[in-house]
Amino acid sequence: MFSAQGGVAVTAASIRPRRRQRPRSEDGFQPPRAKRQRSTKHADAGGDTELDTAAYEQAHCLAVEPDLEDGPSLAAGDTSIDLPVRGRKESDRPTYDSHSTLILDNGFYSATRVSALPEPLQKSSEHANSLILTHNQAYVWAYSSGSSSISPSDFSTFNIPEPSPKHIDPLPLGAFTSSSSTSDAGMLVVIPATGKITFWQTISNNVILGLIKQKCNTVHGSIPGMMSGEFATGLLNAEPSGFIITLSTGRVAHLTIMDAHGKASLNIRFLDLANRATSGGIFGGLRNVFSGASWRRNIAAAKGGRSAQRGQREVIIATSSGLIEVWDIHWNNGSGLKARMDAALEINRALKDTGLNSENGSLASIQVLDFAIKNNSKRSNDTEHDLSLWVLFSVSGETTSYFVVDLAFPENVPEAGRIFKIDYEGPLQDSADSTPKIYVPRPGKSAFIVFRNATVLVSLTPVENSTEDGTHEFQDLVRLRDRDNFVVIGSTLDDGRDEHSRDCCVLVIQNYGLVHLSSLRLKTEAAQDVQLTTKLRLEQIVFFENAKDNPINFHHYKELSSKPRLEEAILNITDEILHSSSRYISSIAASLEHQMTMRSNALQALAKYIKDNHIELSYSIRWQLLWDAEKMAASKAIWALYNDLKKRYPKKDLYLGHLIETMGEKFKSSAKKEDGPDDPIRHWFIYDTWQMEHIIPWIMNGIRVAYNKPQSVTRDFIDKVWQASEISLAALETAFSFRRENANLYGIDDASLALKTPQCTELSEFWTSLDVNYDETENLLDTELNTCIQWMRQLSQSGKTDAEDSPAKALEKNLSRQFAVFSQIYKERRQLCAVSTDRQIQNDGKLLEKAHRERRKPQLYKMAAIGHLEEAVTLAENFHDMTALVELMVEVHDKIDQKHPQKAVDRATPGPREEAVKQWRSRIDSYFTRYGEPWADAFFTRQITAGQPAMLLIMREYKDDVTRFLRKRPGYGKLSWMNEVLGERNYDNAAKILTELATQHETNLWSKRVELALAKLSTLAARETQTGMQVNLSCFEDETELATIQESVYDNLPHLNEAIDESARLQIANDQFANVFVQSKPALRETLQRGLAKLVTRCPVQGDELADLLTLMDPIPAAGPPEENEVAGHEFSLALRALNLSGSVKEDGAYRENLEKIVWRRCMIRDNWEHISATAGKTDDEVQAEIRSTALFKTIMDYTNGEYLLVFAKQMHPANI
Repeated sequence: MFSAQGGVAVTAASIRPRRRQRPRSEDGFQPPRAKRQRSTKHADAGGDTELDTAAYEQAHCLAVEPDLEDGPSLAAGDTSIDLPVRGRKESDRPTYDSHSTLILDNGFYSATRVSALPEPLQKSSEHANSLILTHNQAYVWAYSSGSSSISPSDFSTFNIPEPSPKHIDPLPLGAFTSSSSTSDAGMLVVIPATGKITFWQTISNNVILGLIKQKCNTVHGSIPGMMSGEFATGLLNAEPSGFIITLSTGRVAHLTIMDAHGKASLNIRFLDLANRATSGGIFGGLRNVFSGASWRRNIAAAKGGRSAQRGQREVIIATSSGLIEVWDIHWNNGSGLKARMDAALEINRALKDTGLNSENGSLASIQVLDFAIKNNSKRSNDTEHDLSLWVLFSVSGETTSYFVVDLAFPENVPEAGRIFKIDYEGPLQDSADSTPKIYVPRPGKSAFIVFRNATVLVSLTPVENSTEDGTHEFQDLVRLRDRDNFVVIGSTLDDGRDEHSRDCCVLVIQNYGLVHLSSLRLKTEAAQDVQLTTKLRLEQIVFFENAKDNPINFHHYKELSSKPRLEEAILNITDEILHSSSRYISSIAASLEHQMTMRSNALQALAKYIKDNHIELSYSIRWQLLWDAEKMAASKAIWALYNDLKKRYPKKDLYLGHLIETMGEKFKSSAKKEDGPDDPIRHWFIYDTWQMEHIIPWIMNGIRVAYNKPQSVTRDFIDKVWQASEISLAALETAFSFRRENANLYGIDDASLALKTPQCTELSEFWTSLDVNYDETENLLDTELNTCIQWMRQLSQSGKTDAEDSPAKALEKNLSRQFAVFSQIYKERRQLCAVSTDRQIQNDGKLLEKAHRERRKPQLYKMAAIGHLEEAVTLAENFHDMTALVELMVEVHDKIDQKHPQKAVDRATPGPREEAVKQWRSRIDSYFTRYGEPWADAFFTRQITAGQPAMLLIMREYKDDVTRFLRKRPGYGKLSWMNEVLGERNYDNAAKILTELATQHETNLWSKRVELALAKLSTLAARETQTGMQVNLSCFEDETELATIQESVYDNLPHLNEAIDESARLQIANDQFANVFVQSKPALRETLQRGLAKLVTRCPVQGDELADLLTLMDPIPAAGPPEENEVAGHEFSLALRALNLSGSVKEDGAYRENLEKIVWRRCMIRDNWEHISATAGKTDDEVQAEIRSTALFKTIMDYTNGEYLLVFAKQMHPANI
């Protein structure tokens, strides 16, 4: 009997169904498994064959100890179930009842949590009973409903007579007895500490019997001769020969419950080596104590063997030291020892021969833990055949190792065959309820080794393909998690002889329940992989770890430590989930929503495993996994939308079907015959989730195909556009939302999510923002806007209105959401272009930004025109599109004017208009606070472009914003200096603004002179307001004189006033003054023409430009006396003067010096000095006259004001040169 330590409840269940169980219905997912052979147990229909002992197998009860705080808790126990059924070929997939939960399935074996007990006991059966024992009571109920809960009316309670006096004593041992002639099962309970025995002849009608008859139904007894400290450790059902009770001292008692006349009676005899029946009483006990019989030993296990005749059965007993005994017991004729064999030396020899013993040739310290009777495949009428066992033993050293040996006893001589080392390391527990157990299901090809915290599955037959480490055997360890103290407290073997089940080991797991662990499914095909791969290990975590309270630890396997294989497995699993090609995902499901939820949960579990275990994956792979999960979420959202619409409009042909039908064949997989009738919609969601990016552009393309440029908008067209909008929003909104909420789960931080890290360059295009997705989403948005506008116009013309629940109204409500997802696509695409290292992609991003902003404004205006002005304003706010926001706020103000026309009302009593305008102004104020300069710039620019620049000067509440706006825009200098004077009272800054405006930005010469005068005046005003301020007025005078020179040049150019327009004047100027000196010099000619153009149009010319103009133009003819022409003959001196006056030239000394050298050079080469130097035949006066007529002479004369003129003339005389 298993017992929890420290009074914690201990248990396992025992149920004795009498009838053969009916086949159960198959439901749920069932993975494939190998076929098994037809059972040979019932191969012979007649003749003297072995008796079927299935109804007499070992059984222990499920015992619980009440917990005052938490109620009854499941504890230790051991249950054996062996039901005779007709044999048949098994199906390829295991079957689970409706109350079972699959918690592990790797293709080699599976584990299933059942509602309460092994499946054969959950069938509707007359005597399918279950038993739970406490120290004081036994609870029995008919477990026929298969329900996971039991009502109080379903069970009977039996008070245990003379219970154990101490709470810390082992819990009672119990078993059901076989049915008697009354067709009722009985119950046997043994108190381990006292040896008291209670036998209930029937348990099925306890309530009906009443108290008196219940007492008559009960037989009491006790184990005779129990010594101090001795207690019962096990109760073995060895019917039909009775029961076997093992004691802690190593003694074994044979208990029968009927006398020779068939009357209920408890008779107990001890088995001894002399095969003598031990009489009861104290004297018999003393005689045994002082006799020479070596009965003191540690019994490892006792098992029921063959039953060759009526009332007889063999019992095999193994001690921990390796002693094997075979007893022949009879229900009425006593017992006899058939064989006694010591296998310890043979086991040591086998260890040495196989090299598994590390004790350097010395005998290993072995300890037999358990054994299983080896079932021979050959059936024979000969009852005398050699015993063959699978023995589980341990070898103690620095660590405890565990082995399984094939031990045969030909002619009662032990002979060891194959030996297996178990891949499990852990301390050997001394308590009975934690001793490892071995179970070998028929036909003996595999075994279960059950430890307290793990179970090992071992292949007992060689496999054709060696495993990764080169061995020819298969082993795998199923370890329990330490969380919640999951430990195996009871176990048994279910041979699976029900025609719908397979062999399994039933595990009773503390704090969890009962688990069926199936036997190995190792196929014999040479192509089968006989090892569990990294992918299979990872699939267990993905598909089963999150099962409710799953006690299995999936993380300890070495396959999960290989990083390259792990990365490959992650990608393969994700791909299979999206393709619905995983063996754990059924492609045929009544509820597609459930199937898609399971796939989503699997992806979520995979991501959680990666994060929790810090799996190192590349940046691009992490993003790929997130994208795959996004696609799954988007696909699920679209299907939910389709389901909802189908429920609302069951007879309508929904747009999604048309969309999938029109999609190109390369964007969807072909239908499969095994999927049943053609259902393209379900087929796409099952198999094509991986290419979710293709459905985005086809949403719009489907409308384009069905309605190519309709003449007018119809209700059917609006309905299709609305459904297309819903599909687009379901996909994109879900994808973006999933990305924001789960990015951290996939190891993507906020910076990466915003695409602002250098690693983003490793990424390919996002599936949500592919180029075609961007274009088609924008086209869909435009289609929605245009459709709404056109429909509104058609309704206006017809005088009709739409209902609030019409598709048109629903489409209008979707517009703001469609704007939001389209904006997200744009941001994503724009940012990817910005972080790219490809210059061309960067330029494409800039062009995209410009085009997007230009197209977005009319889209917002259209939305406002539809009647959703406030939504458009909100979108503009979200987009930070200040230009559009200003226009929309102007539209809001216009709406106020339309709704509340301005009237002459008493301002003391404000009306609705004043209140609306007040709210409008309050929003404007909030924008200045919320958005700052971008809003102010857009707002003030709108006032200027609308022809209301004066508004900037009267909006004193925004004075600081106005000043900031005007100061950073020199083009608005005329307005800015007014603001400085009127608003800021800053005359000095006004002077600076006017000066900059006049010298750098002014395009009219007259205006320049006025601005310079105002700047000078402002400077003088600033000096008056600021005591001690030093001012320099020369800059104003210089610029004014420069403007005067320009005017003088213009005034002295002949024939300009005769032209009819500026174009003609420019032509005259070019014809007169750009034909000689620059004729063969194109660059200088172009410079001259630019200067003449400014001169003719009265545009202010800078000093260097004026110098080029004067020194490159042809000589101005003197129309009158030389003293009346201020320019003719003085071009070069005026050029030098212009350079001296220009502020921009004076600031750069080197530049000014170079320009002066150029002027002097041009001056010197202006005249033909060879001609002048040819003095032959000329008088002195003629020579001097020629010299005085040169540009150089005139320039020097102007430059020196005539000083040293005669000296210069004499020096220039040819005789002196």
